[in-house]
Amino acid sequence: DCVASIAAHYGFPPDDLWNDLANEALKDERKNPNVLSPGDVVVIPDKRPKEYSAATGARHLFHRKGLTTLLRLVLLNQTGQPWKNAPYTLTVDDVVRRGHTDGRGLLKVTIPATARVGHVVVGGDDDSQEYTLRLGELDPVRDLSGVRMRLVNLGYDFGDEGDDETIGHRFQEALRAFQREHDLNSTGEPDDATRQKLEAVYGS
Repeated sequence: DCVASIAAHYGFPPDDLWNDLANEALKDERKNPNVLSPGDVVVIPDKRPKEYSAATGARHLFHRKGLTTLLRLVLLNQTGQPWKNAPYTLTVDDVVRRGHTDGRGLLKVTIPATARVGHVVVGGDDDSQEYTLRLGELDPVRDLSGVRMRLVNLGYDFGDEGDDETIGHRFQEALRAFQREHDLNSTGEPDDATRQKLEAVYGS
């Protein structure tokens, strides 16, 4: 889960939940509402009723806005280069959206805050790539599982080696490759500098 999906479940705009004083400690700890860790506590405030003036003896129609969040993806091809200005088809909750990435390979679209799975196809008939998206499941970068998730999503493949709490040989090689690419000490360890750079490159 993330703050947006929790807020949507309880009928709040995400900013109202994230900025509530009862969640101040969580906000200071996580910094990013899109990244929560198992065991984090999100306080749900009491709802405040809204009042509207309306004439009696007439029928009035009120529309409740659906709660949404912004999906931002930089799509990379198999050589690690961005899919620049490429056509894409995105399917989320059986709703299909089509468009083009920008000059950085960025896809940006509004989706339901409660969405859990998405599917995107980018490129043309002769050269395309497919991605399955697990939405709202990113662990904090301070957790080893969060480091693994970001590396995999950035294209550093080390298969099913180990688990979320251990660092195997292929995991270390993926870390070294990332560190070399970004002019860091090639230690193969997820030190603070590597985590900070990984968070900056990934965008969260």
